[in-house]
Amino acid sequence: MTLSEYIQENLSFARYSFSIEECSNRLGKSLGSLRSSLAYHVKKGNVVCIQKGFYLIMDPLHKRIGKLPIGLYIDHLFGYVKKDYYIGLFTASAIHGARHQAVFLDYVMTKAPYTGFKNRKSYDIIFHARSHWPPLELEEHKRSNVSIYSSYQNVVKRKNLWVKLSDSGTYLVSSPALTAVDLIHYQNKLGGVNRILANIEELSEKMTIEDIETLLSWYPQKSTLRRFGFLLEYLIGKNHTLVLPIKSHLLIGERDQTREENRKNLYPILLTPDNKTKASNRDQYPTDSDDFPMPVPDKSTISERFNWNIDIRFPLDNDLVNKMGL
Repeated sequence: MTLSEYIQENLSFARYSFSIEECSNRLGKSLGSLRSSLAYHVKKGNVVCIQKGFYLIMDPLHKRIGKLPIGLYIDHLFGYVKKDYYIGLFTASAIHGARHQAVFLDYVMTKAPYTGFKNRKSYDIIFHARSHWPPLELEEHKRSNVSIYSSYQNVVKRKNLWVKLSDSGTYLVSSPALTAVDLIHYQNKLGGVNRILANIEELSEKMTIEDIETLLSWYPQKSTLRRFGFLLEYLIGKNHTLVLPIKSHLLIGERDQTREENRKNLYPILLTPDNKTKASNRDQYPTDSDDFPMPVPDKSTISERFNWNIDIRFPLDNDLVNKMGL
């Protein structure tokens, strides 16, 4: 079998990626002899080397487009490099149906420490490394020899990570709740909070109580959870069932309940993290009514609607609402 025949064989089984070791074993050829043949196909655009020793197969359709959908190869790739991953941020939002913004980049979360990938520019993949990883869904997995890596051969379930099907197998994507929280946590790298508001509102339509409660059971960044609860309240209402578990988890009371205690427990934080700016105490900026005050330019406003104690320094602008004329 020639390399060209091997490539066509993979495509016939809807496999769009392979490692040089897999190719060597299938063809019975040494790695050295394969490299020159692979270089020829790379030059022709039939395959793309995205990582040392790992290649993507470009069928005629995707060759014209110049890019493979990430779901066709991401699981195989991270099984090859033996690292945990999940598709997140704007890419996950689009997968969940939040298509407010066209997604030209693919966002992948990986476990720290991060090691770079070759040819990122060609494939427009943005990697974010995080130290706190979603835990295994079942305790017995921790006592077993099951691989921690997804791999298209053996998917291991983790909290708030959903298994999705593609034409070539499966891949992992963050749940709607984890996607929204990641958008908030990485907002400074994504264009700011106003760029993610519409995505969070659309994601809220896909969230469930179980999804949020599962997230609350392990997610460590309490300040991010406060921003998450505040933005959900702002977008879908204070009495919405999705907001209440977050309030309960953070022990946040109404205005007339345990006000002094909440002041001690919930120190002021900025809606958008900024190492150079310190959040102001909410009493310095009293609100005029129990209704949520829309922030005004050139003046800090503190939200007390649910005692989130969030310091807002700019107007919130949900462009999805604006486009709908609401």
